[in-house]
Amino acid sequence: MSSVVISGDTSGSVTLQAPAVAGTTVLTLPATSGTVITGPGGVVAITEGGTGQTTATAAFNALNPMTTTGDILYESSPTVAARLPIGSTGQVLTVAGGLPSWAAAAGGQLQTELFTAPGTWTKPSSVSQVRVTVIGGGGGGGNPGFGLTGGTGGTSSFGPAVSATGGSGGTGSPATNGSAGAGTVSTGTALKRSNTGIAISSTQLQGTQHFITSGRHNTGGTTPFSTSDNWQAGGYGAISNFNGGGGGIAIANVPVSNPVAITVGAGGPAAGSVGGVGGAVIVEYVG
Repeated sequence: MSSVVISGDTSGSVTLQAPAVAGTTVLTLPATSGTVITGPGGVVAITEGGTGQTTATAAFNALNPMTTTGDILYESSPTVAARLPIGSTGQVLTVAGGLPSWAAAAGGQLQTELFTAPGTWTKPSSVSQVRVTVIGGGGGGGNPGFGLTGGTGGTSSFGPAVSATGGSGGTGSPATNGSAGAGTVSTGTALKRSNTGIAISSTQLQGTQHFITSGRHNTGGTTPFSTSDNWQAGGYGAISNFNGGGGGIAIANVPVSNPVAITVGAGGPAAGSVGGVGGAVIVEYVG
């Protein structure tokens, strides 16, 4: 086996050595200055630090770990490329443990739960925030003919986060309308805090008024709701039109992490023929 040794100017050398097989091997040098590393067919094998290919597309595919349509290439650790197989229909790309992964899409349709009696609201696992509307119980109507005052409505609440006190009863002597309750937001972002003893248009209830089946229009429960009505949760006095005060109202976006205890205020007893209407708690979320 023949070889040619080319020594460097100061140290080192390059050895050109013919293969120990029959036949002829041609090493072609470029016509211009430069350093060329090549192999059979003009390519450098992957084992020699090349790609074994002669085009850019073929060279990329030779090193590419992806195998299936839809696969994704990502860095699984520093300087280590990895393949993420395509997910299933409906899944979304998310992050778990600092790495990309496929998971079921969170969220869904708007869900609404209406409480007209005390209870417990348990959050779905995918929900971290809800929109809550809390309405206190209305006060009972007063009876001026007998000098009687209606009872005060009860307080409604969504845990300690949002609450609304009940309205006071209409008085009989002197004959006056009851005062309205008030809404309070202790946790979350308040969207509205007011009372329903003061006229509140349906548009101010921010789209939730059609769920308030426990409320009544300010004729004491005898008139259906309409979009032009003013809303008042208090009962209507049987004589001389002295209403019980409307229950307070509070609407808020509230972060949630645990089951939430819900209280619903009862309507105030009537001194006349019409008592206050009970409150309500409405919980809305996407899930």
